[in-house]
Formats: sequence, C-alpha cells, structure tokens
Amino acid sequence: MRDVLIHLATHHEWDYSALFAGRLSARLKASLTGALCCPPVAAAMAGDVGGMVAMAAVRPPPDLDALEGKRRRFGSWASSMGVSHSDLLICQTDANYALQSLARWHDLLVLPAGDSVPWGSEPALAEILVTSQAPCLVVPEGCQSSAEGECIAVAWDGSQAAAGALHAALPLLDRAKRIVALVGKNMQPPAAARMPHVDLERQLARHGLSCVREPVELGHHETDGAALLHAALGVNADLIVLGAFGRTRLSEWVLGGVSRYMLEHSPLPILMRH
Repeated sequence: MRDVLIHLATHHEWDYSALFAGRLSARLKASLTGALCCPPVAAAMAGDVGGMVAMAAVRPPPDLDALEGKRRRFGSWASSMGVSHSDLLICQTDANYALQSLARWHDLLVLPAGDSVPWGSEPALAEILVTSQAPCLVVPEGCQSSAEGECIAVAWDGSQAAAGALHAALPLLDRAKRIVALVGKNMQPPAAARMPHVDLERQLARHGLSCVREPVELGHHETDGAALLHAALGVNADLIVLGAFGRTRLSEWVLGGVSRYMLEHSPLPILMRH
C-alpha cells in the first residue's frame, strides 16, 4: 500500500481517522492524499438545475492563494506525522461521489465511522465499498489503536469476499507480529461449482506469513457478528480484516449482518473489501 486516501472534513483540523491514516502511512512509507469535498450549491441540492447554473455563472473563481494555503497546511501536518509525500485534492462535489471515484486510484481508503459522517447510513457506506472496489479501512470514533497492527484478526470462511479482504490486507499482514484466523468451528468451505478449496495457511505461506487459528462458534446468523468481535478482542487484535458482503435491494447496496454488526459495535479499525 503506497498510496493512502482519506476524507477531510476541514483543512485545519484532523479527526481520529486522519490521525490513524497519518500514522499508518508513515509506517507503510506511503503517500497520503486528502480529499476535501465542497458540497454543491444549495440550488443543486434542492434539484433546481436552472438555479445551479445561474449561481455557478456568478460564483467567483476559486482563490488560488487560499487553495495553496490549504495544501501547505495539510502538507505540514502530514510531514509532522512522518509522511514523506502528501497531496490535497479539492473536490467540488459531495463526499460520497468523490470518494467512490478517487478510491479507484489509491491502494487504500481510510474512512471515519459514525452517524455524523456523510456515509453514516449503511447503504451509503456499502455503495462506496462496492462501487470503488478498493480496500477500505473504517476507523471507529474514539479508536485507541496505534496503527501498529501488531496483532491482526482475519475473519475467515473461505469465501471470495474473505479472500479479497485477505489479499488487500497483505501489506499490513506482512508487518504484523501475529495473525489470528477467526474460523467457525466445523466450518465447511462455501459451495462453489467445480472450484477447489483454498487453503489459508498455504496461501499465507507463499507470502512468508503464518497464522494461528482461533475457533469461533458460528452458524447462528443473529449472533455471528458478536461472536467474531468477541474473539477478536479476546486475542488482543488491534485490527480486523473482514470481507464485505454487498447486494442490491430496491436499488440500494446493503451489507450483510456480520459486516453491519462489526461496523456498529467494533472499537477496532476494520479493513473491508467487497
């Protein structure tokens, strides 16, 4: 992961997710890009296209000196975090759309979680995950993780979603001191026509990695999320790798029950990939 993208609510204050991303970028020796999104004009928000055009016609050109000042401020902060290269992108659109587009050009998208963020609803976050196809690291409010990733818990069921998340997390797993695979007791590989079973340990070994298995009581869909989170906390994990399950329903993207529970209750950062 050499190029990390974060969303910035302002250009002069850095929230918990930005601080986490800054520490992580420094640790990975990665570039850090901040996306500062300016919401559309009020007329556009109301659906008044004519009003939007009229307002855009009289809107003054952007203050290039002010923009450069914002970039310098962000660059100074990133440098203070130990990041050697950073950039600030000013997006004149809503945050959800901007991140869906920009994430495709980056190795990792770091997002804050909570009701106050633009993607606070389940469909909005799911749409970013599914549309961007990028690994997304969701940082919960009040997160105390240091971004060191000394112990990483991988929720593993052999599914394509789990494999995608595992593959996306390899740069982090490579730096972890301990990898714990949270595996359901007596778990059967997911059915896939004419597809061989993928051995987790063998795949990790090809990258010079190893893991220990932690059996988890799964199979009760209402409590599987709680069981996985309890197991992750029990092994003192500081990051969870989880496959994000997305599907369409009434033209909305929605997450599976385990993903939803984790996002709502986990005090740990969660790396997800659809």
